[in-house]
Amino acid sequence: QIKMVIAVQQQAPLFSNASAVLPPLLDSLEPSTGTINLIDFVRSVDSTKCGWLALMFYPLDFAFICPTEIFSYSDRCNDFADLNCQLLAVSCDSVFAHLAWCNSTKKEAGLGSLKFPIVADFDKSISNAYGILLPSGNPQRAIFIISPQGIVRHVTISDLLVGGNVDEVLRIIAALQHVDTFGEVCPTLSATRVGQISTPPNAAHVKSLLNRPTATPSPSHHSSAVVSLQPVLSLVSRGVSRTVQAYNDSMKHHPIRTKALTSCFVALLGEVLGAAIVARRSPPDGERKGLKSWLASLDSRRLAVFGVYGLVITGPFFHWWYGFLESLSASTVGLLGNKQKPQPLLSFAVKLGLNQLVMTPPFLLFTLAYIQYFLSLDVDQTIKAVKRSFAVALFTNWKVWTVAQAINFQLVPLEYRVLFGNLVALWWNIYLSLVNTSNKQT
Repeated sequence: QIKMVIAVQQQAPLFSNASAVLPPLLDSLEPSTGTINLIDFVRSVDSTKCGWLALMFYPLDFAFICPTEIFSYSDRCNDFADLNCQLLAVSCDSVFAHLAWCNSTKKEAGLGSLKFPIVADFDKSISNAYGILLPSGNPQRAIFIISPQGIVRHVTISDLLVGGNVDEVLRIIAALQHVDTFGEVCPTLSATRVGQISTPPNAAHVKSLLNRPTATPSPSHHSSAVVSLQPVLSLVSRGVSRTVQAYNDSMKHHPIRTKALTSCFVALLGEVLGAAIVARRSPPDGERKGLKSWLASLDSRRLAVFGVYGLVITGPFFHWWYGFLESLSASTVGLLGNKQKPQPLLSFAVKLGLNQLVMTPPFLLFTLAYIQYFLSLDVDQTIKAVKRSFAVALFTNWKVWTVAQAINFQLVPLEYRVLFGNLVALWWNIYLSLVNTSNKQT
């Protein structure tokens, strides 16, 4: 029996143990399957972890409009998080269809990534409970905004051929939260202006609001410049978003190759930027500070040495090493701690200790020998240089990289730890280039 649509101010129908595809965990690259309980998303008013929920229904996986809608909401996950609102999508596809959709790239008409759970309403009970199940057996395109008390506060149902407006959903959530907090009514405004022009619910304030003079901005060079920049900024934003998405897809399907190429690029970039700074500070004799002095300071052999080092050594090795640390620290924590209770501090200490005390000395020794040999092509000179610089380099490394790796292990997801290390190394390579130049001058 098909039910009527759940009305605003009614209790949202709860569901439990619903099969779903979950976003990748902190240390996993792949989405996983699990179960969803709606009560875990919206809680009682007395809960300290209460939050809002945007429950989104869409008709089908691998359709024309549905992936664009998922992408739109996924790109704005941080905006929803700022409003203490979680996202949850529902369709009547099976969990296996959801998983295949998430594991398919955009070129294959898939999602390519997942930032919020997708529920598999395969028996259609959830869609029917919310009153949006079509006779065809698919849910309508709809979104329900549910308060922390589990009350439906807003419903939008649109034609199957028209996607939703994420900005409008954010505006509605912000407005509802403002009304609940301050007891005021909220006119039609953007999400960023909610609260700036709100009013107590009485006739005098409503008249004042309706008779406010409309601000007509006078044309100016500044405003026209801002307007003219909007398409450019929009284009840049889309370009950055697509680049990040392509990088995440590449990380998912070719992690070692992606990390190797990224390490190579960052290593070369560090050398180039270091050379540029050196050229600006101390250009070759007789040359002005500029492009020529920068080109003259570039060392092709040094670029090749560091490029190969990032491509062949840094990227692949640390991909393996960070994964090994995760599994080894989990085993060690299981032996030393309580297997039934997570031990994040113990796991962090094991990873940091193994990285800095066990891996760093031999890896730094190899790095110094590799760089010195391929720059000088002299074995005796390499041995002397390594003996002279190893101790100082090791203690300096501990000072800098202990803090960097502490941040890396504590805050950065596993799949991005090599990239974080590359970015720290970028600064480190620039510093070494400056030090190397100072040594040459003295």
